[in-house]
Amino acid sequence: MPLYFIRKEKLIPDLKECMQLLKKVKSERKMEVTIQNERIKLANVLYIESNKNNVYYVFLNRKKLKMRTTLRKIEKELINYNFIRCHASFVVNMSQIRKVTSDFIFLDKDEKIPIGEKYYMNFLDKYADYKFRRVILKNKVQRFGKFLSGMVMPNIGALIAFGFLAALFIDTGWIPNKGFS
Repeated sequence: MPLYFIRKEKLIPDLKECMQLLKKVKSERKMEVTIQNERIKLANVLYIESNKNNVYYVFLNRKKLKMRTTLRKIEKELINYNFIRCHASFVVNMSQIRKVTSDFIFLDKDEKIPIGEKYYMNFLDKYADYKFRRVILKNKVQRFGKFLSGMVMPNIGALIAFGFLAALFIDTGWIPNKGFS
């Protein structure tokens, strides 16, 4: 199935829209990584821990996968996917954070990750931005829902009446009448 059609008469706008769609699809595909020949969804990663040149991905189900690389490389790869460095040995998934104190980050599954002094201010800035983006998105969804309910609720009586009339007079309705259809 084609991803997008480009029409000759609207070549420039269609090309722009197609390129945006391709970027979106590409970024969605990157939400997975391959570790030890295993495809891993980043949403399932709780945090990433480093021990010298070994990096351990810790998942929601407590499973750990070891990879030989540095945390700095992982941090650069995952910066656009809501992962943030909070300590010399830890990168955390911001969507898994439940509470932040001056010394620790508390994640889902009762995990407690230390916050390094060197990383504290940068962590707070990035985490505040992340939370702010989520609040804005939530507000937009709520406003759209309010808009839709504002259209439906005043007309609910008419919609119910139309449903009853349609049920009465369609070919298989309570009072079938081919003259009305």
